[in-house]
Parts: sequence; structure tokens; C-alpha cells
Amino acid sequence: MSLPYYYELLREKKEQLRRLQHCQGELQGSQQEFNYYKRLVADPQLSAATWKGMRASEFDQIRNGPMMGSYEDIIGPQFSAALGALSTKIIQIEGEIQSIRQVIANLEAEERRERERAQAAK
Repeated sequence: MSLPYYYELLREKKEQLRRLQHCQGELQGSQQEFNYYKRLVADPQLSAATWKGMRASEFDQIRNGPMMGSYEDIIGPQFSAALGALSTKIIQIEGEIQSIRQVIANLEAEERRERERAQAAK
């Protein structure tokens, strides 16, 4: 393969890395926001007129049972799994970038040697 091919591949991998890192930051921010608003699941801001009767009792049961469980599942395992997958992919892309840089360095060194041999042969 030629140097221009590897330069373009390096550019693409750097862009992928940038996007993944941006996504990771956004996801971490969302996780923090979810943690911050967790209290609203347990204690929503409802007026006395809204919060009364049988529906209020049913809502309490749902809110403190499956709703809170689902919310905690999002905050914990789901965010962790997504962030873990992003971290793994980021590490993989960083490794690919290092490999591409090494290939580029080797190709550039080879081109220099060929130019030097061509000049020495003159």
C-alpha cells in the first residue's frame, strides 16, 4: 500500500477516535445527570391536589418498585456496559492508530533509503 493510503487511513481513525471520545464524554454527562435526577423518581414534585386517592397509592407502588428498579438499572449496569464498550473501542482504535503510524514511519524510511540509493547511484 502507498503512503497516501495510510495517511488517509490515519485521518479516518483519528476522526473515529475523536467521535468516540466525544460520545464517551456525553454519555458520562448523561450518567451524572441521571444520578442527579434519581431523587425525582422517588420523590416527584407533585401538588397535594395531584397526589391523593387510590391513584396516588398505585403510583407509589409502581414508583418505588419497578420504576426505581428500572431507573437504577439504567444508571448502573446499562451505563457501565455502554461506557465499557466505548472504552474498549477507544483502546482498539488507539492501537490501530499506533500501528498505522508505525507503518507510515517504515514506509517513509524506506522511501528515504530509496532516494538516497538513487542519488548515490548517480
